Amino acid sequence: MTSYLYILIAVGGCFGFMFFMKRRLNTQYSHLRAGELAPKLGMQLLAGDPEHNLVTMSVQPAIQNTSSAKGFLKQVATTQLGGQLGELKIHMAGQPYGANAELMLYCRQDYQPGFTENVTTTWSDLRMTVHARCNVAPFDLRLRDEHAGLETRRDAEAPRMPAQQFGDPALDRRFVIECLDPALPRYLAGTLGALASVMAYVHVTAHANQVSFVMTPGSVNASATSFEQILHALVSIAAMFEGRSVPGALYATQPSAAVARA
Repeated sequence: MTSYLYILIAVGGCFGFMFFMKRRLNTQYSHLRAGELAPKLGMQLLAGDPEHNLVTMSVQPAIQNTSSAKGFLKQVATTQLGGQLGELKIHMAGQPYGANAELMLYCRQDYQPGFTENVTTTWSDLRMTVHARCNVAPFDLRLRDEHAGLETRRDAEAPRMPAQQFGDPALDRRFVIECLDPALPRYLAGTLGALASVMAYVHVTAHANQVSFVMTPGSVNASATSFEQILHALVSIAAMFEGRSVPGALYATQPSAAVARA
């Protein structure tokens, strides 16, 4: 009987500690709720829960479901019968720095129980994108040494571009860049800003007229504290291709009525 009591106390203590820490983090990062972050990025929140905290709350429905009784019951029912675990969509758009930009966080998960294995399928579109006023040279920029759990994803069927060098030892140690033009990394070097520092996750892609910071479901929380700096870097890259001067100090503009369209 005493051992059961110890187990209950230990389990209760763990859940109590987790609740306390989550509450503390929600207070610490309250400024990163979607409704408060949008104007800091010079955008408007067009879709999604304004209370969703991009640091403390996962974009994955399977994880979010465990944070409420209603979600937990839905999770239990779905794991028995199969079906959709949930869908999350947060969409912001505006014209920070005079550039059309958007933040799209979309994640949907389905669950299918089976005789030998259970399968969870995840669809996601998680990115911050700046739409340049011209076509941009394609490139793919990632960390050379990616952190466990924060690995970037690559479409196995997507064509690969040759790896190039920045010609800067520090940048070459930090990044792997693939592009067609071997001179492009030298032009990009001065636009990377905070991306060149200690960010734990980096994946920037460019094609057509879009420059995007592309995330995985597990990397959104790690990236959210740097969204303002990431936006500045993306706008700076787009400005370089447009032949405009790179924006100066980071600032948040007033949300514009004109929004970017994906």
